[in-house]
Amino acid sequence: MRHAKAIASGAALLGGALCIGWLLFVDAPVLPSPAPPMVAPAINVASAPIPAASAALVAPTSATLTPPRVPWRDTLAGATDLRAVYQRNITSSDPTQRAAAWRAWSACMPAFLGSATQAATPETLAAAMPQGADSGLRIEALRSLYARCQGFISRRYDEQLSEASKVMALHAHGDARSGAEAAHELLAMGEREAALQRVADAVAALDPYEIRELSGLVGRFRRDAEQRDPGPDDAVRDAALAVVACDLGLDCGPGSLLATQLCAMQGQCTGDVVDRVLANFGAIDRGQVDTERARLAVQLRERRFDARRYFDQR
Repeated sequence: MRHAKAIASGAALLGGALCIGWLLFVDAPVLPSPAPPMVAPAINVASAPIPAASAALVAPTSATLTPPRVPWRDTLAGATDLRAVYQRNITSSDPTQRAAAWRAWSACMPAFLGSATQAATPETLAAAMPQGADSGLRIEALRSLYARCQGFISRRYDEQLSEASKVMALHAHGDARSGAEAAHELLAMGEREAALQRVADAVAALDPYEIRELSGLVGRFRRDAEQRDPGPDDAVRDAALAVVACDLGLDCGPGSLLATQLCAMQGQCTGDVVDRVLANFGAIDRGQVDTERARLAVQLRERRFDARRYFDQR
């Protein structure tokens, strides 16, 4: 009885807890958007246990994210069991691996979390989405994602809820955040220099996921410095960041996990990842983006990329 009350209490607190992770991406239009409206339980992050070694959002050192010692490998791309990726990485001492665990979890949750009385399925999610020419492709993408998320979905509802609470607590306290997410948070706190350092550390790690998630920060730094909307050059730089990861080892084919997410959650189902991502930028000069992308790829590979010069346009 006491256990049932605990679950009911968690479900009563829906509100913003599930949205915390997604809201950190509002300035980066290339990431999969939140799942469509559905009945889902709340996760009380405030009451979840705080990790003993929580990474506070303070000015980081250059050791916050270190370059990989081995060639980077996309652990998410070919993963048929995303929960296995999550379990391998969530307790790692490496912040980039913990961020990978968060990506694996958030590819499935909270979209497929459902509720105590109704499971979330590709069909229930598709029914809540706008119908269009790509609706058939979208439900197939949802089914593909659903299959890869079975490690999470097949668990009992109370186990899903408990795990979600712990993961959200880790993320809220900074222990499963990417450098880009930390930079967004630090900018919101007025810590511009610390945010720039987090960006530099994310670039130094040379993790394509970290780099693509920096998209949106060029415009964000501009608004923070000058209190105005970003210009066309800022949009080109942000767009190049969003797709240059495809030149650095990220699987960007039409059957990749990222392409599947973009189709399932955003309805971008045509072309490869580059095509789907750039569609979110609207009327942008593709030629300029391609030129900037090529230049950026060379600088990143040769470790000549100057994060301050790229992002801090004051």
